[in-house]
Amino acid sequence: MTTFRRILSKRIMRAMARLRVAVAPGRPQAPRAPVATIDKPALPVFDRGIYDEFVAEIGEDGTQASIEIFVSDTARRVARLRLLSCPEDRAAIRLEAHTLKGAAGTFGFAQLCQLARSLEAGTLAFTQVDYDAALDELERVFDMSRAAVPPRRPAAAA
Repeated sequence: MTTFRRILSKRIMRAMARLRVAVAPGRPQAPRAPVATIDKPALPVFDRGIYDEFVAEIGEDGTQASIEIFVSDTARRVARLRLLSCPEDRAAIRLEAHTLKGAAGTFGFAQLCQLARSLEAGTLAFTQVDYDAALDELERVFDMSRAAVPPRRPAAAA
């Protein structure tokens, strides 16, 4: 892990701890999907309120850098999920989905979090066809999530 990521990780963890206390009680939880289904999420693609809270805690640059890391890690995670086979790799799929669920929820990607939760819950019952359809939907929502992130503001002129 680079020094930048280590420092950023510590700052994010402190900010997340503060945000959990302030945010968690009022945040609605996404409903759990029944096993072997991937529901179309009714939640927003991106919760701007969580983004704004991160900006208030660690600044816009830190928030944007954190989201950039999340996006690159998630792209690798989705590619890895594509290489896994539902019948043979259920434990690895479940772990990847669990990790994605937590990271997506942390940054306010509500639909992505819900889909990852559904994937994690349905892993044991999915057929390969179910799994492939779930990954297609996950990739579609991931693309929408990336597009929903506010662009980085240009640096102020000196």
